[in-house]
Amino acid sequence: RLGLDDVALGVGSVPQITNLVQAKNADGVPLYVDENGDGVPGDGDKLVYTVTIENTGNVSVYDMTIVDVMNYSTSSSNPSSPTLEFFESNIQGRSISEITTDDNGSPLTDSSGNILYNLLVGETLTFKAEYDITQADIDNQSGDQNGDKFLENQITVNGLFDGLSNGLSIPTEVSDNGDDNDGVFSSDKTKIFIS
Repeated sequence: RLGLDDVALGVGSVPQITNLVQAKNADGVPLYVDENGDGVPGDGDKLVYTVTIENTGNVSVYDMTIVDVMNYSTSSSNPSSPTLEFFESNIQGRSISEITTDDNGSPLTDSSGNILYNLLVGETLTFKAEYDITQADIDNQSGDQNGDKFLENQITVNGLFDGLSNGLSIPTEVSDNGDDNDGVFSSDKTKIFIS
């Protein structure tokens, strides 16, 4: 399992997103499923993500977008990002249709057709995603300054609060890799080296 991303929308009248961090193993390496059994992240292996978004504030969030962008170490092209799939809400009985529709039951989407979510006060939404590493992920990049090849990703969350008519935006937040020993304390991408 590569990542556990926690998003907590903060206490107060303006929700804030904090603790968007991906889990790592004891050696600080992002977690993955070693499908081919060679002990090295690469062709045939799977990255499995869990994304958890929690509203700890006192107002609901509307029209929330969750975007996961993946990049190579170097390349003019990038891999497709994993698709987040709704897993559960901590509010009993809240289904994906209730989280992604307006008061009239119409689907919530932006102009590009991306799903928009509603997040109630005290609600936690959990999403899952998977990414299959292929040989093309290795071949499509020349490597960084050390010749290392990797996949990196970062999740961005946006949304509105204070009702749809006022449309005030929550602060944009991006995930962090959870490694404060690298000298960057927030917003660095999660990276997994592949070969």
